Order: sequence, then C-alpha cells, then structure tokens
Amino acid sequence: AADTAALPTSGGPPPTSGDSPSAWTYALIAAGTLALLGSGALGLRHQR
Repeated sequence: AADTAALPTSGGPPPTSGDSPSAWTYALIAAGTLALLGSGALGLRHQR
C-alpha cells in the first residue's frame, strides 16, 4: 500500500491493492515515452 500511495494519482491508473501487471505496464510505457521524448529533443537540438 505504501508503494501505490507514492504513485501520482492525477492522470494515472487508479491505485490497486497488491502488485498488478497494469502498474508495471504503465511504468514501462511512461519510461519509454520519456526516453523517446528525451532522444527526440536531443536529436532536434543536435540538428540545430
């Protein structure tokens, strides 16, 4: 319950009791999106 409370509630999946695969999927998608955004920003900055 402590780890789920640490997750952001706004714009995120509803907190569930226990270890749900949806939380892992959401975390992986968020990490992938951040990585893509970061690499894209670096690419644009490098091109300029």
